[in-house]
Amino acid sequence: MASVLRRARSTVRMNARRAQSTVRMNNWAQFYWLQSRGSKAGAFGPALLDQNLQEWGGPVSLIEKSKNHTLATARLPPWCARRDGRPPLGALLALIDQVSTFCGQAEFDGRGRPGVSLFLSGEVVDEAPSLESGCGIEISTRLLKGGRTLAWLACEVYADGELVARARHAKFLKIDPLHDLLVHSPLHNAALPILSRYYASLEPHPYVGDDTCLDAIFKPRRIQENAFEVDITNDHCNGLGGLHGGAACILAEHAAGDDKPLAAMHVSLMRGLRAGAVARVSQEAGRVSIVDGATGAACYEATVSPAS
Repeated sequence: MASVLRRARSTVRMNARRAQSTVRMNNWAQFYWLQSRGSKAGAFGPALLDQNLQEWGGPVSLIEKSKNHTLATARLPPWCARRDGRPPLGALLALIDQVSTFCGQAEFDGRGRPGVSLFLSGEVVDEAPSLESGCGIEISTRLLKGGRTLAWLACEVYADGELVARARHAKFLKIDPLHDLLVHSPLHNAALPILSRYYASLEPHPYVGDDTCLDAIFKPRRIQENAFEVDITNDHCNGLGGLHGGAACILAEHAAGDDKPLAAMHVSLMRGLRAGAVARVSQEAGRVSIVDGATGAACYEATVSPAS
């Protein structure tokens, strides 16, 4: 009950500041948030990152929108916060991943294509403010360049008006031929309302991020001094059924060690991991690898730089 009240107070404060300036998302952005909310393929965003829209009782809202820039609200889930209050870069990139995709790229693209991540990199600025558990943040997303198949986004994270971190997000804009035909071609005028009604009928994933911790979420098994394994489940996946890019960022940060916060991180996606797979995460000399435990195939690679 206490955690519910904390989340409610945090959300009310954030909503009160921005209630008058919330702007409407386009139909594609609304669809992808709706798909994420109840998709049977994955629950990481809504259940653990509190990536839920304000109208559903969550902290996310689009508050500014132009042709090449958006500003949206989000919230740092308590399980992601550091005890020392230093900004947790992996968690911030996890929040940026979904917000810059649905509240950014899906708004910028003429066909509403959110794309899939190619890489996500970021750095905490010098003298960044502390981030308390459950605090509200704002994520600015700017389109640097967009084309038929690729897009590059520049992001900034703010807390109470102070700059916390900067990030870059590269997107590949083709998801799946059938999906793109239904959702991002002229057929979307007929298909999108039908698909939206279907996802609206699904039971939303309840947010549980105020009463858990990283070990309870991922259950990492230490196999070597510098390596651990994680059984990937739907709880770790996005709405399309692959390991959530934000989950990969958080796992990479955890592999780098929790004693020092990260100053910078660059995460690249080579191939996805599905529910049922085993992720093997290892770290050596500032490089983190996430591979398929069964095949050894490289899935994510990250370079990390601890703060001084």
